[in-house]
Amino acid sequence: MQIPLWGTLALLALAALQLAGSLRAFWTKARSTERGAERTDARIDLADGIAGTVLLTALAFGQIFAAACALGAQGALLSAQLIRWLLRSRAQARVLASD
Repeated sequence: MQIPLWGTLALLALAALQLAGSLRAFWTKARSTERGAERTDARIDLADGIAGTVLLTALAFGQIFAAACALGAQGALLSAQLIRWLLRSRAQARVLASD
């Protein structure tokens, strides 16, 4: 797969921005709370950002196998985020129902 130079540079710039945003969000969430559940969410968000960065970098250099691995990791991370969100919303519904 041949990608023009401007496309490669654009993908690398997006990867750098995504990684910087993920690190900033991780540090903000990790410092703002002492609870373990929210720290786990911050770690999953960071891992998602890193997987996205790897995906963009792999696409920039035309590495399909690395992009497929990053997609697999990102799919697992997004599934974990969805499960955690569903469990959290279910727990909140129980609290509201008991009031």
